[in-house]
Formats: sequence, C-alpha cells, structure tokens
Amino acid sequence: MVEREINSMNVIPFVDIMLVLLTIVLVSATFIVVGKIPVNLPQAKGDPSLEPLRIYVSKEGDLYYQNRRLTLYEFEEVLSNLEKDKAVFVGADRRASVEMLMKVISFIRERGIERIALGVQER
Repeated sequence: MVEREINSMNVIPFVDIMLVLLTIVLVSATFIVVGKIPVNLPQAKGDPSLEPLRIYVSKEGDLYYQNRRLTLYEFEEVLSNLEKDKAVFVGADRRASVEMLMKVISFIRERGIERIALGVQER
C-alpha cells in the first residue's frame, strides 16, 4: 500500500465545532443581556395586611407616604396607628441626609416595630 502525503485539511469537522460554539455563545449572551429568563407569572390576590408600609425620604429630607408629603409629626401619627408586627420599607434617595434616615429608623424602632427594610437599587 502506497502512502500519500496529506497536503490539505478537512475543515468540515472544524466548521461543525465552530457553529456549535457560536450557538452556545449567542444563547448565553441573550441571557446575560436580559439578566433573567422571561417568565409569565400567574396573578393572585395578596393579603394587603402583609404589604409593608412604604416610607420614602427625598434628597431634600422630605418624608413621603402614599405619594403625599408628611411632617415628622404626621409620620409619628402614621406609626402610632401601625401594628407592631407590620413590616416597614424605607427608601431613601442616595443624596438624602443620613441624619434624616436615622431619624426615620429611630421613630420606627421607638414604636416597637422591628421589621425594617431599607431599599436599594440593584447595580
């Protein structure tokens, strides 16, 4: 049997592998850009009593509850009508004063409310 010298390369398996790799990169890139798998979740009624009380502190130091501005006195009244096991969500502008944020948290804790959540923006 006579051996012939191979002076060319069969590129078909190489192209197949590259197409598989390209497919994997494109599929994973769509998940990276979107950041989550899109899922259409079912809707259900929730218990409104489980919803946390939402308080916001603006960069000027103003308090907001249910889209209306509150004074500290009004804020104390809102807290006094609140059950002790209710959760409170505090969202503050990143330029809001730390002093005002600490006042809000202190008012909440003085009323015996322990479930306090601070709002942050995901990076």
